[in-house]
Amino acid sequence: LCLQNGGRFVEAAEEYEALGEDYLTNAAQNHAFAGAFDRAGAIYIKLEDFRNALDCLVQAEDYEEVKRVVLLANQLDKLPVDECFTYLQDIEAESEAAELYLRQGNLEQAATCFRSAGLHEREAECYLQ
Repeated sequence: LCLQNGGRFVEAAEEYEALGEDYLTNAAQNHAFAGAFDRAGAIYIKLEDFRNALDCLVQAEDYEEVKRVVLLANQLDKLPVDECFTYLQDIEAESEAAELYLRQGNLEQAATCFRSAGLHEREAECYLQ
């Protein structure tokens, strides 16, 4: 705590990680305070705290990981679908949004997203179902 209060966030994060599982949230917070958003995001993913993980990954501009984590969180029912769409929309991830629409059974919206992503074969598959 002294390291954290002294603004030595990286050292504080490392200490919290060394203390074990019960302190990982503190470690992630300190990594984020230090600007190590990718590391903080990885810890939050481990904790299945997907909102904080995604917020950190967006800050880190790791959009490929954002896409992967959104789909994972949705698959595990850990993040409401409307929040998933918001994250995907914010990073213009049309094909991943289409996959979520398919999971929801919304073929028309999935087709629209596939078209926007330039995936015309996948768009056609939606209309053939």
